[in-house]
Amino acid sequence: MCGRMAAVFSSEDAKEEFEIDVIKKDFSPRYNLAPTQDTPVIISGSKVFDLFKWGLIPYWAKDKNIGYKMINTRSETIAEKPVFKKAFQDFRCAILISGFYEWKDKIPFYFKLKGAKIFALAGIASLWKNESGIEIGTCSIITVESNSLIKKFHDRMPVILDKEKIDIWIKKQNKDIDFLQSFLKPFSPKKMEYYQVSDKVNSVKNESPDLVDEI
Repeated sequence: MCGRMAAVFSSEDAKEEFEIDVIKKDFSPRYNLAPTQDTPVIISGSKVFDLFKWGLIPYWAKDKNIGYKMINTRSETIAEKPVFKKAFQDFRCAILISGFYEWKDKIPFYFKLKGAKIFALAGIASLWKNESGIEIGTCSIITVESNSLIKKFHDRMPVILDKEKIDIWIKKQNKDIDFLQSFLKPFSPKKMEYYQVSDKVNSVKNESPDLVDEI
């Protein structure tokens, strides 16, 4: 499971890193990004950078609180459960982060890619209208069985996309289930690193650059 993240970059940083064509919403660095909060994503079309609420709310849902239950989506059942299958085939996104947090014995650790300021997670998305008729983008992180680096902390990890595969992943014309599932694999542990961070990250109220610093 991935339940807390950091996105230590701006929308302009993301535009430069991923050659984004359109920035729909500006984004400033976040150090303690939690479910239901605005999360930076790339969606298809003309390669658009946007902010979606973290926690998938299907378009037909009447209660937005369902999003709390859908911050992660298991790769093993994504093509079976109707609530996920439609988004998997029709509306995928790349969720941009700098790293994510996991806990062991109540001690927080920060996981990131070696040498990367920003990287992408495989996600699915939905556009949901609230009671006022305002359309809100929402997303969920796809998870797989953990690699050897993360397994000692948690049995699940987010699907990390190689940079060169992002455009293929978000392209709406790609609907073949078997092809899409070929993306859903544990990332190489040799390309990742982690370290202990301050327990201040335990509270979502805390939001400061030192949260991602090694201690």
